[in-house]
Amino acid sequence: MKIKPEHIAQALADLSLTIPQEQFSDEVDSALMYMRQNSPGKSIRQFPYVLERVLRRKGRMFSAVLSTPTGEPGEHATAIQKILENHFKHEVELDVVADPSLIGGAVLRVQDELFDLSAAGALELLRSYLVSHSHHSTPSHESQ
Repeated sequence: MKIKPEHIAQALADLSLTIPQEQFSDEVDSALMYMRQNSPGKSIRQFPYVLERVLRRKGRMFSAVLSTPTGEPGEHATAIQKILENHFKHEVELDVVADPSLIGGAVLRVQDELFDLSAAGALELLRSYLVSHSHHSTPSHESQ
């Protein structure tokens, strides 16, 4: 019986539930070495995508998208990724994309959560606050 990349990816995903994250990369390296010796080149090239799909399906890998005006992550991208990995206790793939509609700041999407740290988001928050509090603090101007 030939072992398919999907089988190895499934075994690694199951193993990821029982070992520390630091050890997981060593196990992936071992699996790749096994595949180099026993599988055609196409299987090895496809394996990272197969493994990612299986890990996402099992909830063992998360992706996040950081949108900035230029698509440059700035100096905080690594820190953001580490914070997310510590929070989720899993590997997080951080993609950085350009969003020219942003005039400043950034927007971070993680799963179904949106963290709007953009200039437009801050202005909208300020507008909402002012509108919601305007009826409480409207000064009365009576003529004398």
